[in-house]
Amino acid sequence: MSAAPLSETELRPEPSVWDPLPDWVLPPRGGFTADDLDRLPGIPPHTELIDGTLVIDVDLTEIDRF
Repeated sequence: MSAAPLSETELRPEPSVWDPLPDWVLPPRGGFTADDLDRLPGIPPHTELIDGTLVIDVDLTEIDRF
């Protein structure tokens, strides 16, 4: 008797607060630049650069559901 194969969601669990943070979370000395914004992998869509800081746009429709 063999076990059923795992589904895609079972193979890749949901992100957790215990997962390591991406490198772009911590800014470099002097802050981020426009060049950094263009080359950082995995930043959320609609991320803005204001005075060397990444500002991430929160989808309020997701918050309003709770």
